[in-house]
Amino acid sequence: MTDATQPDDAPKAPSRWATAMFAPPTKTPMTKRSMWLAILVILVAPMLLLGESMFGDSVLFSYDTARFPPKVHELDDQTYDEVAVSSENNYLVTEIPAVFAPELSYAKDELSEGRFPGWNPYVRFGNPLFANGLIAILHPKNAALLLAWDPIRGLAWGAYVSVVFAGLLTFGLMRHLGVGAFAACFAAIGFELGGTMTANMHFYMRMDAIIAMPGMVWAVLCLMRSRGLKNRALPAAALSVLTALTWLSGFPPYAVLPMILCGVISVIGLARLWFTDRAAVLPTALWLLGGVFTGTALAFAQLGPMFAFFPESNRTFTLAKGSLYGDAFGIFGIPALLFPEMYGTPKEILVSASNHPLIFLWQDLRGVEDALLLPNYNFVEYTIFAGTLSLPLAALGALWGRGPARAVTVVCSAVFLLMALSPRLMESIPLLGSTPPFRFVMPLCLAIPILAGLGLQQIVDHRHRASIYGIAIASLVVATSALTIAKVRPLSDHEGIVEKLRTRDWPANVLPGETPLTREMVIANLTSVHGPAAFHPVMEEYERRTYTSLERGAIGFTAAALLLALAAFDRDKRRRVGILSAGFVLTTGQLVWLGEQSVAHRPYPQLAGGTKVHDFLHERQDEIREQGGLLIARGAKPNPVNNQQPYPHALYASTTLRDRFRDLNDYAFVDGNSHKIFHKLLRQRPNQPLDEFMYRNTWPRALPDDERLEHPLWDALAINTVLSDQKLDHAGTLATEPFVYEHELVHRGGNFYVYDRPNALPRAFIFHELETYPDEDAALEGIASKELDPRRAAHVVEEEATPLRDFPIEPRGESDREVRFASEIPHEIRLEVGDGPAGLLYLADTYLSGWTATVDGEEVPIVRSHVCMRTIPVPAGACEVVFSYRVPGLRIGLVLTGLALLITLFWTVAGIVGRFRR
Repeated sequence: MTDATQPDDAPKAPSRWATAMFAPPTKTPMTKRSMWLAILVILVAPMLLLGESMFGDSVLFSYDTARFPPKVHELDDQTYDEVAVSSENNYLVTEIPAVFAPELSYAKDELSEGRFPGWNPYVRFGNPLFANGLIAILHPKNAALLLAWDPIRGLAWGAYVSVVFAGLLTFGLMRHLGVGAFAACFAAIGFELGGTMTANMHFYMRMDAIIAMPGMVWAVLCLMRSRGLKNRALPAAALSVLTALTWLSGFPPYAVLPMILCGVISVIGLARLWFTDRAAVLPTALWLLGGVFTGTALAFAQLGPMFAFFPESNRTFTLAKGSLYGDAFGIFGIPALLFPEMYGTPKEILVSASNHPLIFLWQDLRGVEDALLLPNYNFVEYTIFAGTLSLPLAALGALWGRGPARAVTVVCSAVFLLMALSPRLMESIPLLGSTPPFRFVMPLCLAIPILAGLGLQQIVDHRHRASIYGIAIASLVVATSALTIAKVRPLSDHEGIVEKLRTRDWPANVLPGETPLTREMVIANLTSVHGPAAFHPVMEEYERRTYTSLERGAIGFTAAALLLALAAFDRDKRRRVGILSAGFVLTTGQLVWLGEQSVAHRPYPQLAGGTKVHDFLHERQDEIREQGGLLIARGAKPNPVNNQQPYPHALYASTTLRDRFRDLNDYAFVDGNSHKIFHKLLRQRPNQPLDEFMYRNTWPRALPDDERLEHPLWDALAINTVLSDQKLDHAGTLATEPFVYEHELVHRGGNFYVYDRPNALPRAFIFHELETYPDEDAALEGIASKELDPRRAAHVVEEEATPLRDFPIEPRGESDREVRFASEIPHEIRLEVGDGPAGLLYLADTYLSGWTATVDGEEVPIVRSHVCMRTIPVPAGACEVVFSYRVPGLRIGLVLTGLALLITLFWTVAGIVGRFRR
């Protein structure tokens, strides 16, 4: 690295950029003692945040689903207090307790039974488990800690392994950039305990998608400055392994960001090589591409099935325009980088960030194609805070960091921040428009610690003292401004705020499928906690949080200014490091304290099962097992205030997986057709937006208790049981007397109802007619008709009915042919079909690739009917039908993974041998 430490007679490099960023740097000396001390800090610091769940009786779990009925009604007072009151909870993290923890346990059970967890028959009408990739069961850490151990116990240890891995890679990257152990360790702590990491500690799939990012950057830089096989082999192997780990994380919208970051750095580096060593451009580019593609192939055992399933799933590569523009980062996310608590924290759920009056008072409300632009930021996945001291240090690093490494970091930061703030730009870039723009702010969670480490090294080396004093003064200005705002209290005029909201110009939000957002709704949101009378208390809570955050920020920036000034003033290096060490300790404490606002430690969860209701449902399941078992749905009366359906809290969705109940309201990465039925049936009333019934446009919250709940299509879909904590009028007949739970505390008591739908059909039966339609829309119209006879005919799109044309369909006999479920495991269903005329066997299970069907051992075609179900031809007479599932894309995925593993091993061996021969 070209700096003052180089001797005068050092050979002149062809380019300062090439030497500084991509050539072997001149590193600040580091003793073994300082190295091991830094590593010890990186290992121990996360324990301050996770130790309670790693070594104690607590677990890292966002909340306990036992807080919902009917389980909550059967808890004793002490357990209830632990579940819902005294324990820490993070109710913004819904997926882990409700979806992923049950799926992990299910996958573990399948493996213990000697079965590959490829299919989950209990999600809606059945859907892929392995191919959705979200629980990331092929990630080595998850396989070891989540599947080989109790998944819930393993979450804390998994989070610890991830953040330590991230910290060690950051330390190595900073050493590669030439900074000393102290500054490198500071950067490592800023990344491993920064806001993005701690806010996503419950979301291990998000966290694991970014932990390898510093290592990938490090490998790219090594490939840029290396020449020859023996020097390039190890960095290429490292890039391959780290790329694979990133893809295996289970969260592609995050995994793509480290890939883009490495791509931006590679383009900059190759551009510099074009001017300094043109002959090395092509080989370097090939090695970079080889490392990335080999790593992608290394993960293809998981990616292959994911790519095979994606086209048939409910996800798309293009976001709806409303989502794309509504999910921009928002300029008002910038203050949260300085004052991270300004919009609240997960453990303080009274106030929502999206309802903060600052948004509506001070932001320019703009519309694009009649969509209202709203900012998107909170304390969940958009938090990139790395400590108050890190911010002025990052500014110093951006100005005077060692070599052009700082310039590349600043350029990358600007690129990603621009993408996060510019949905119009993202819309014009192919594929990038599939990721919500706010997620592109994520790489800054690494860029800020890198710049902070570069800046800290300048202070340790006692360079650029004037700039240090200037940044200290700027920090004092920020502190003074924050304190002034907190004392002036501009939000105190509540009535004035309402009046301003009423008089603002509001773009209409009339995109199809979107809820109209009006000033009345915004004002209602501000008063919705306890009604209009609570407006002033709610506004006071907004004020308290805003001003408290500003006051704490003022203290932090004042302390940072003093530390910077003292360190710049003192000429003794030991004392400077001592002063900065105090800042290091304070920053670590601040990050741990902020992390605790997201990380919930709680007793081992009671979970939602094991109640009298569950016992009854298990009995019903056993009674009708030969007919295909239960398919449960939630029913609810619309809220009389806003006419919206509530979320299905009655026997919380997805938690039924542990009891092996098929669940209509289960949320997951599901097929791309079943939600179309809900769209059609639930949109039968004018001026009623779809999202009153569907969450994220695909998950039915609860079926409305009106005439739509009696539609005959629900019978054809084999929905035979409706659950509710309300008495319903259209759900059918009570399967048993209501479960009555009395308690002296009103919120602890309540009733629970289980309804039988009297006309629900078995899960499998025989049709003796075929109804075809010119296209899918026409088929939806046909099955959504109130005159539908669910037993009459299979409803198939014309072009998909070809396999059935030559098959003889005979008229129905005097009685229906019996279809009995002889056996069922997730990847295989055996049906015994009784004697009778030839017809079409209909199975109310999801139609997806990977399933094959045989009749008495002879394979027959599976045809999609009723938009999302399976139908096959069956001949006259008794026969045995077997449906079997193999994960599409798994075989080719395993082949590519094996080949990539051999290449990576070859690179590793070649690199190690080459180093020994030097």
